[in-house]
Amino acid sequence: MDSSARLHGRQVFGILFLGYFLFVLYPILRADRPCNDDLARALNGAYAWDINGRPLTTLLMKLLVLKLPFLVDIAPLSQLLAIALLALSGVLIARRYAIASPWLAALLALPLGAQPFFLQSLSFRFDAAPMALSLLLALLPVTLFPRGRAGFWLGAAALFGCLCSYQPSFNVFLLFVLLDLLVWQTESVPPRQLALQALRYSGQAVLALLVYQWKVAPTVREWVQEHSHTIHGLGQLSTVQHNARMMGAYLLDAMPHSWMHIFLPMLLLAAILPLVIGLRYALVPGRPWWLRLGIIAFALLVPCVALLCLAGPMLLLVSPVLAPRVFSSVGALISASLISLYAASGAGSKTWATYLTATFAGIWALGMLTFAGVYGSALAAQQHYEDRIASQLANDLADLKARHGVSQFLLDGSAGYSPLTAHAAAQFHLLDTLVLPYLEARDFNSRNFIQYYGMGMDEVRQDPANDAMADRLLAGACTLPALATRSRYSMRVLGNTAVITLPGGKPTVCSSSP
Repeated sequence: MDSSARLHGRQVFGILFLGYFLFVLYPILRADRPCNDDLARALNGAYAWDINGRPLTTLLMKLLVLKLPFLVDIAPLSQLLAIALLALSGVLIARRYAIASPWLAALLALPLGAQPFFLQSLSFRFDAAPMALSLLLALLPVTLFPRGRAGFWLGAAALFGCLCSYQPSFNVFLLFVLLDLLVWQTESVPPRQLALQALRYSGQAVLALLVYQWKVAPTVREWVQEHSHTIHGLGQLSTVQHNARMMGAYLLDAMPHSWMHIFLPMLLLAAILPLVIGLRYALVPGRPWWLRLGIIAFALLVPCVALLCLAGPMLLLVSPVLAPRVFSSVGALISASLISLYAASGAGSKTWATYLTATFAGIWALGMLTFAGVYGSALAAQQHYEDRIASQLANDLADLKARHGVSQFLLDGSAGYSPLTAHAAAQFHLLDTLVLPYLEARDFNSRNFIQYYGMGMDEVRQDPANDAMADRLLAGACTLPALATRSRYSMRVLGNTAVITLPGGKPTVCSSSP
């Protein structure tokens, strides 16, 4: 590698790392709000990724804490490592697709980690680095490893590692395979070589999936196992159709409709590009008619296949998880569409299409960084809001314990969103799943969240076997007067149990009680 290539890579890495840190990660760090599973891991120190089919995540996290028997909160180390891995991914993309300008290369790669659905991954104090590593591993077979036997095995190993660190990142590989086949057409690669490369990628994917199913999938347990069952026949194709509609509606409803009017036309233009590239490639003199038809058919199918790759194998699940973190492929689709426009314009020539690529990339970047700021502010507002409620609740429970002998409590209802978070969520529906309230009945995150405040007693539903008893307690509290009424909750005492109703009033079952 010559010195100019090394310098170019350093510039791309520096621009991306600084951009991710200042405009994407900093708003999350400023909020200082543990993300879902972080609540439990910071308290009990359990690694527990093996039962999720992610042994490489367990290994990485053990290395980061130097093999401590239990995890400790090391934030923001994992998150900083994550944006470094994302920046490295950008370097590999810039080199593979010969993006001459470091700034343009950074803009084209930025969606991988800045897109709204990946923000949840960056919010995890423990999972951030493994999730970013899985994305990098998904890109290696396309962007780094050489063709040939050694490259094939290295690529298959990278995809296996991707699955072992975070399974949904496999879809990033699928999208970049489509991009690679398009870019090869712009580079006038012979059709035979193109077909062999497609077979090579297919072989790597199949091999990685088979080994994962053989060695790792049988170790999956509990919640993940419940959501890992796949369809087993053509009779269940309606499940695939349902999953596609459900995921499509979720993605389309995530952003404000006014934003969709801006971004959808750019995606529609990207959908036309494969046909433009395919026609140019098919009409090279000397190609037989059947080959030309095959190339054009492939070009017409690319947009549909790309949309299916957003979900990838998840479409085959009987009960897929619908959460932002499983759609890391959205960033890959945006980057791939921008790179295909860059490649179609002549890859580096100062043409109007190259400037158009930079303009589109800039618009995407502005939207993503704006949303990152909104997300960080919503997180911070929710954290302060729930901190105030939980702190006051801890003091009130201590008072009830001293005066009434209360030894346990029961949460009912939900504290909901802070006013600022609610306003943001009304504009950006994705926040409904990105920012989950932690003070909410029947929710394991709530039970973990309240442990942060040292309540000195257990929540009744801490043991799921107590659900029936909890329902009886709520019904019995309907006739009791509130001993205390705060702005966001009321408190009643039934025996040794304090019934906490959020946001106030009577328990939610009272309206239906006789």
